[in-house]
Amino acid sequence: MDKNVQEERFMGMIKFTPPLYKQRYQFIKDLVGKYKPKKVADLGCADCTLLWMLKFCSCIEVLAGLDICENVMKEKMHRLSPLPGDYLQPAERSLTVTLHHGSVAHKDPCMLGFDLVTCIELIEHLEESELEKFPEVVFGFMAPTMVVISTPNSEFNPLLPGVTLFRHPDHKFEWNQAEFQSWALNIARCYDYSVEFTGVGPPPTGMEDVGFCTQIGVFVRKYSQTSETAHFEKPTKAAYKTHMNHRIIYMLRSHVFHEVLNYMQGCTQGDSGLKLPTSLSNRGASGTNSMHSPLTSTSCKLKNITYHTI
Repeated sequence: MDKNVQEERFMGMIKFTPPLYKQRYQFIKDLVGKYKPKKVADLGCADCTLLWMLKFCSCIEVLAGLDICENVMKEKMHRLSPLPGDYLQPAERSLTVTLHHGSVAHKDPCMLGFDLVTCIELIEHLEESELEKFPEVVFGFMAPTMVVISTPNSEFNPLLPGVTLFRHPDHKFEWNQAEFQSWALNIARCYDYSVEFTGVGPPPTGMEDVGFCTQIGVFVRKYSQTSETAHFEKPTKAAYKTHMNHRIIYMLRSHVFHEVLNYMQGCTQGDSGLKLPTSLSNRGASGTNSMHSPLTSTSCKLKNITYHTI
């Protein structure tokens, strides 16, 4: 069962508006809006919802997702594919989206060089052996500028009707605030990061000591990457299987974009006498108008559009 659906079933008398999972995603989106990272990776991306939301953040140039559950990721990855409207953006922007199947316990060079790595409700799904390797892979090997980790706060569980042990049958553990903070602080010391704690889903009035329903640690790297630290003992062999890799570069001149919009609006208003804009019309040998050829020609400045599914 989807972890977000399972979570909503347990909310009972505790109502979060918007739902808790949406608050977690919004937390990341707000963080992106504040710090403007160019390269973002989501570990445990599942149904790609967070990646889909981040796709619309103009500062991001590279998005990558990793998940151990291949079927769920493949079922939903179409949401990240380019839409028809993506090819009509008036401003220049490059976006590369890649999805990988693999474990966060394994190192792969494709995950190097990221500004922000998110791990939303991930660590509680890891086996003990995977959890032991997780800090070295994420903080030692990947070493992004910022890491965000969220996980359930077990102190909140008594307020959730229906929760007996864990919130999801696949959870291997759920930590209280002291356990999570101790684990996170130890990682920060070992890998030279700072960490601050916050969360989403506040407790009822008068029960503030319980803490947030979802606890969050925001890690920031203290040191600057150098060529030596960036490549020390970095493996070159791929460990992940790539399922989707697409790159879009928008270079459509603004005046052409607006001509297209005006033409489409005229069509929807039933203007039967409307003609295709001159900059987009292309009369071939048959004497019929065609929009396809001009939009892929250099005259409209729409270049280097590639889409590839593996």
